Amino acid sequence: NRKKEIEKSPHHVPKKEDLSIGEEVDHIQENDEDKAKALFQLGVENEEKGRLYEAIQYYRRAVQLVPDIELRLFQQSLSQTTPPTPEGEEVKGNEISKDDSGAKELEEDDDTADQDEEFDPETTDLLTHLQSIMSRQQALCHPHYATTSTHISALPMEIFLYILRWVVSADLDLRSLEMCATVCRGFYVCCRDSEIWRIACTRVWGMRCLGGGPTSSGFSSWREMFITRPRLHYSGVYISKATYVRLGENQFQDQFYRPWRIVIYFRYLRFFVDGRVLMLTTPDEPAGVVGLLRPDCWCCKSGRIAHGYYRLVEDNTVSIVLGGNNGTNTSSASAQPSKSRSNNNYNSGHTFHMELEITSP
Repeated sequence: NRKKEIEKSPHHVPKKEDLSIGEEVDHIQENDEDKAKALFQLGVENEEKGRLYEAIQYYRRAVQLVPDIELRLFQQSLSQTTPPTPEGEEVKGNEISKDDSGAKELEEDDDTADQDEEFDPETTDLLTHLQSIMSRQQALCHPHYATTSTHISALPMEIFLYILRWVVSADLDLRSLEMCATVCRGFYVCCRDSEIWRIACTRVWGMRCLGGGPTSSGFSSWREMFITRPRLHYSGVYISKATYVRLGENQFQDQFYRPWRIVIYFRYLRFFVDGRVLMLTTPDEPAGVVGLLRPDCWCCKSGRIAHGYYRLVEDNTVSIVLGGNNGTNTSSASAQPSKSRSNNNYNSGHTFHMELEITSP
């Protein structure tokens, strides 16, 4: 007689079905992997029935035969899940089932209606056209392949709009929002939500832009107002290059030789959504300076970069107040400060005012 593979609890009375299951494992399996799979499945069945002690014994025996048996069973379940075919299969949750004839005809009717209703830019705009299609589908999007995890299409539209607000974030990253709109037509409709663009306009121009809405300013939507109206950009750095010629010093041996020198310097301005501004004037090239224009950079903390605040006085006028330094750097901005040089070498205690005019969006 073969030794029993599964040790029963001393307080457990063997049942007929338990003995038949053990005998079934002994006779059916051919190799260790198949036997381990069967033992693991028996462990799952016993766990579902509340027999935890027996389930642990089955699990332990299966792991002794094949240590990664659970991973293999999981991969096998994934391989049995095939992507949906265009012949009427639909994905619902984690299952793939065949459509009945009625559901198949309904899907074909929806596709035919979408094809018949072609987009005409002369009669309607793209957003209205896509909104009408989305209202018939009653879903944000549909998964292209079967998945065992929860698809983003299962989220309500209200939750997805909150996610888009996090994408925009406090830095007004509208570029990432436009990239999300290129995913599918459901994302396109959500990314055109007027509330997201209204909040962005409020962050740029303040509460005064809310009076009368965008139509009072000659715009059809908040998005059009944000794109076409002159405003500050927060995703980069404003750079101006100044070049002038100055007379050089006379040579000691030849007083008739008077050289001319070309002087080139750059002025950098970076604006932030919260009203802060950084300015630096230096002969250094932009490649070595742009990365330093951050509030947490050592150059800003040591006084090498002028920092202050700004506000929109009118629709296209920016008033800047720089305090604590003169905004002029005669040394390299990328060089680390030496021990003999004071960290606050530009903190002169003066306040500088500057007004700029925004000429283009």
